[in-house]
Amino acid sequence: MALLRHVRQGETVRPASHCLVGRAPSCHLILDDVDVSREHAVIGFDGCRWHVRDLGSRNGTKVDGEPVKEFATLEQGAVLRFGSERNEWRVEDAGPPHARAVARDGRIAVADSTGFRLPAPENGHAYLSNQDGQWLLELDGQVNAVRDREELTIGADSWMLELPIGEQRVLAPTNVLGAPVAQLDFKVSADEECVELAIQSGGRTHVALHRSHSYVLLLLARERLRDQELGYAQPSEHGWIETRELARMLSTTSEQVNVWIWRAREQFSKIDSALAQCLVERRPTLGQLRIGIGSLSIAPL
Repeated sequence: MALLRHVRQGETVRPASHCLVGRAPSCHLILDDVDVSREHAVIGFDGCRWHVRDLGSRNGTKVDGEPVKEFATLEQGAVLRFGSERNEWRVEDAGPPHARAVARDGRIAVADSTGFRLPAPENGHAYLSNQDGQWLLELDGQVNAVRDREELTIGADSWMLELPIGEQRVLAPTNVLGAPVAQLDFKVSADEECVELAIQSGGRTHVALHRSHSYVLLLLARERLRDQELGYAQPSEHGWIETRELARMLSTTSEQVNVWIWRAREQFSKIDSALAQCLVERRPTLGQLRIGIGSLSIAPL
């Protein structure tokens, strides 16, 4: 997997396929140096090779001493300079970006198109996903941010995380909304006491009868369908709602909402692990979430 090493300090980072570099807090790789612009450059992976693009920075970007005018290809061993020689990084590994976790006993869990799972006690799973450039761990209904090289203890297992920083722009086959090709068809009774959910995935249909988390997914589906019908903004902006607002609609707490989402993921994981992973998307900095499947329908039961 890709790896950059700071020439002077030896610090290493693993860039994702879209990694914004600069001084601004919104950057993925933050360089606290006056010679670096707030949004200085972008490091990216196009599916074949790495490249860097300067964003009109004040002091420029160089690759092996040559100024980057528009963009430049990055090969293994190349030296990147952002502003001054204080911010030089060597490309130690030019392989594609991958997230993974390595257990003490040598087992390796590698991310697929949506994230990855780690085994948890009582046949459960811990879900890790990249949301808006931040890695999140969902375990037992709790959602926490995690970092590269963080060690996780889950049950009797210990895992070392190797997580690219930045936005994970996946190249695996998906539909236009970024989720695995699937459809969710809801049927709801007039009093909304019963929700039936048909999950179409991989050419098969799975029917799930009413559970508490089915109603949570129904509300999220309504939000996304409403935005689709109104033609609001771009598809990437459809269906987002604050977790606390969803909790208010359900007369419960944000923590309980997370528990229900966790249980929904566990149910979906028995059908399709990738579908379970992308079932609910989050914007951690805004406290928002949405249903991650764009093909939805709701009808009377």
